[in-house]
Order: sequence, then structure tokens, then C-alpha cells
Amino acid sequence: MKALLFILAFLPLTSAALQVGFYATTCPQAESTVQSVISNRFLTDRTITAALLRMYFHDCFVNGCDASLLIAPTNSTQSERSAGPNLTVRGFDIIDEAKSKLEAICPNTVSCSDIIALATRDAVVQSGGPNYTIPTGRRDGLRSDPNDVSLPGPSLTVSEALQFFTSKGFSLNDMVVLFVAQLKSHWIRTVLPSWTKTHHLSSTIATTSNS
Repeated sequence: MKALLFILAFLPLTSAALQVGFYATTCPQAESTVQSVISNRFLTDRTITAALLRMYFHDCFVNGCDASLLIAPTNSTQSERSAGPNLTVRGFDIIDEAKSKLEAICPNTVSCSDIIALATRDAVVQSGGPNYTIPTGRRDGLRSDPNDVSLPGPSLTVSEALQFFTSKGFSLNDMVVLFVAQLKSHWIRTVLPSWTKTHHLSSTIATTSNS
């Protein structure tokens, strides 16, 4: 888990001056508001950690961490959410809830891309993972084109996947960590619920693995 968070911290970012405590004066309640939303959601759905990690990765890997994945398609225009790899991404309602609460406190201040980053961090902490400071100050993007979405899929060979990741500045070790995280996200979302029921395993124990 720590390795994954380290890698996510260095995924491509939109051009902005990032700093820890970016909203300290403009919206002091920004981080605590997001944290409150995640804490409440986690009480009823412990799989949000996997969902938000996946959302964070899918957003950042395409043109940087700009929240362009959040832009919904319309009847006339498609967006990144229309692309195949993103059809099963979930957690949009969580980000919407946090954004709504923040708009009521600090209108037009906290970016959605920062909300995704903070929400992912807080969900990791709720799962028993490490707490870590995260710089904020990201800017939201306006471009969201499904044709921009190019994510490593299960059909790639190892050499093809490695070429894909190295083109983004990642190493072989980075690639393995991210692939494992993606597999764990799928397992937690689709396999664990039925497996837990069949084996009468405590859902609390089953969903707090941090390996």
C-alpha cells in the first residue's frame, strides 16, 4: 500500500503550484470536510477505498490529475467516462457529495481534482493504511475526450505493458505495484462480497487488508 501511494503521488499533475495546506486561508475546512464525507461513507461501504484508488489512477494517467474523468457525457458529446476502461469506475457520487458540501462553505474554491486526491487519501486511512500529507492546488481540466483514454489493459503482454508504463516515466516495480492494486480493486468490488458470504468471513476483517 505504501508503495502504491508513493507512486500515485508522482503521477502526472496539471500545471499548478502545489503545496501542503493550499486551502489554509481560502477554505480552512476543505480537508476536514472531505474527511467527514469519506468517514461517513466508509461506515456503510468499505469498498470505497478500492473504488477511489481506481478513479484516482484512471484520472491521473490520462493528461494528469485534472478531474476530467468526472465530466459526464451528454447526448451530443462523449467524455472520458464513455471510454471502455472507465465504464466500471465508480465513486462519482462520493466526489459529488464532497464538492456540494464544499461549495456551500467555500464557493468556487476547492478543485474537484484536489477532492479526488484528498478523498483517496482519507479512504486509505479509513482502511487502516498510512496517513500522509498531500499537496493541493490542482486545477480542473476542461477537456474530456474518450479518445485520450489509453490505459493498460489485461490483453497486453508484459513487454507491451512495460513499454506503456516506461513511456509515462514508471519503472518495472512501479508497474507491478499499480497492476496489483488494480487487481485488488476488482477483487474487492466483484469477488469479495460473494466469497465472504459463502465462507461466513467477517466483512470487517476481509476488507481491511493492507498488504
